[in-house]
Amino acid sequence: MKDDVKKMFDEERSKITREDIKDLINKENKVIDRVKKYGPLVDYLEDVKTFYALIKDYINGEYTDVPWWTIAAIGAALAYIINPFDVIPDFIPVIGQIDDAAVLVLCLKMVKKDIEKYKEWKEYKRRSKKGAEEIVSFLSDVFKTFNKR
Repeated sequence: MKDDVKKMFDEERSKITREDIKDLINKENKVIDRVKKYGPLVDYLEDVKTFYALIKDYINGEYTDVPWWTIAAIGAALAYIINPFDVIPDFIPVIGQIDDAAVLVLCLKMVKKDIEKYKEWKEYKRRSKKGAEEIVSFLSDVFKTFNKR
């Protein structure tokens, strides 16, 4: 099964387009709900959320320091999750989601360094925004003090 899943995943990744990624962004709630609903997938909920954050930032042009194949791999993994007729059909209870989890694990291994780099960028951006807000707040307080005089 592992080889079948990898082969299918690689084939799908090579077909992913920018429009497919945009379509998957529109299906975010469907994918998240599916991950929450099925036991083998729930352990990967935060990873799926990170996948979505990355592809949205990429499509919006906010974060482009990632190769297209990483975006395509994430897109293929997310598309696989919502495809009911994959290697093990999803209508088979429990085991129908095992291949979905295998695809997520495979994708996570493939894009691990890019995901880590993206998370660092997000954290830097968060800290920068917080720092900027603190500076604005400080300057606002200073101006208020001078205006009272």
